Amino acid sequence: MSLEGTSIEYDKLTFKDNASPLTFKKVTHKLPVSKDEIAVKVTAAGLNPVDLGIYYTFHPWVSCLFPSYRTLGRDYSGTVVQVGSDLQNQYYVGDKVFGYVPTLSTGTLAQYLFLKPKTKHDASIVRVDSSVTDEKLVDFAGIPLVFLTTVQSLSVAPLSDKSRVVIIGGSTSLGWTAIQLLLNHYKVKPENLVSVNGSRSNSFVQELGVLQQNTINYDQVDSLQNPVLEKAKDGKFDLILDAAGNSDLFDHIKEILKSKEENGHYVTLVGDHKPVYASSLLARFPSSFASFKRFIYWNLIGGGPIHYQFRNVHASKKDIDLAYRLYKEGNYKVIVDSIYRSEEVTEAYKRLESNQARGKVIVKF
Repeated sequence: MSLEGTSIEYDKLTFKDNASPLTFKKVTHKLPVSKDEIAVKVTAAGLNPVDLGIYYTFHPWVSCLFPSYRTLGRDYSGTVVQVGSDLQNQYYVGDKVFGYVPTLSTGTLAQYLFLKPKTKHDASIVRVDSSVTDEKLVDFAGIPLVFLTTVQSLSVAPLSDKSRVVIIGGSTSLGWTAIQLLLNHYKVKPENLVSVNGSRSNSFVQELGVLQQNTINYDQVDSLQNPVLEKAKDGKFDLILDAAGNSDLFDHIKEILKSKEENGHYVTLVGDHKPVYASSLLARFPSSFASFKRFIYWNLIGGGPIHYQFRNVHASKKDIDLAYRLYKEGNYKVIVDSIYRSEEVTEAYKRLESNQARGKVIVKF
């Protein structure tokens, strides 16, 4: 299908503050699209914890300072329905695509997106094969943000088939993405990959390739320190990726992780403590602040024994291209927990907020 007429009215998720419900609002976009723009009819949007952080940050008093309606959603998949004149030979009506829109930008929980692929802001868009069914296209909405965050976190270390890695939070979306990337892309040997996860997730991470003897169950130990120290007897680790929030290892980090001179890296995505999804970004700051202080002293001032990073994500078409290439090769799959209809978006966010989802929560249009 293609768009016709001089404008289009469509539904877009909005909210005013965290005391107001998530609702779809009618908005209008002028047609035809501008010469450097494409219109995408959204098939699905993936939900992410950062959405909840943004929602809960906007208390009514905060919203009084910024009295506009806000949007949510960073990941999307869909079909191109109109192409600007400058992009006629790059995109075509009917192209199936997926991609990422940066945080604090246009939300992807909408029936249509209007993107400018030549700008850095909207460049993280990838065309998929025409053979991809509409049903499978829904799953692609679960890829972008989690893949970008994971691959950019892993890229800080010079990984190879000889690298030894610990993932704290192996069953999280970032964790299971990291497991696949480490084993299938970086070719890390299974005997050199350790996953920290809850006991109920053992079979889940083992199906992805983690060896049974290399799972550490955080719910069966008082601290991760001794189990990881035991694993380090086989050789210090090159990288620790913390996708769950933990600080158990720092007292003995020199015995666990290779030194800064040996390119030992500790990368955290959430800070020292497990984040509470139903909280504002400001409320999460104390945990992040402890990590920030460590980053300042250990990295910027140079007082630490290892490379320590608090990792953030940036838009990258190259990384989204890698995700699709690995997907086509059978070396990466997106794991979907649940799919909700757009009118069930509140229930979808409640599922995400429960912290019980194993895989991505997706909203389908």
